[in-house]
Amino acid sequence: MVSSSCKKLSRLELIYSVNSRFIKELKEVNESLIPQDCLVYLEKGHKNDTIYRTQDSQADSKLSMLLKHSLALLEVCSQAGETVTNLDSYQLLIRMLGDHTDKDSNNNITGKAGKDISSTSLQNP
Repeated sequence: MVSSSCKKLSRLELIYSVNSRFIKELKEVNESLIPQDCLVYLEKGHKNDTIYRTQDSQADSKLSMLLKHSLALLEVCSQAGETVTNLDSYQLLIRMLGDHTDKDSNNNITGKAGKDISSTSLQNP
């Protein structure tokens, strides 16, 4: 049970870090591309509230929220041109989504179960 909680929190931190890193670089390039829901990543203390103050019962819902932010960023920025798509943090976002999500039969993207994530997946941005 402890191991399961640690894995969830590690995934939370990974996804949060990838999103945050991309948003910070995107702010330098074109702040208007940042979705309204994702502006909170620029606030001081948001990381602590999102990751370190998360109880085990909240981990799944926060994981879903972070993945929705990741998908919103990808959707907005995939057509933004090479200035954005050539950013290292954008490439990390794409890799993280490929490694940690699946598409279902309706093309909805969901987070992979812990055991379905490859050991070669992105572990640390």
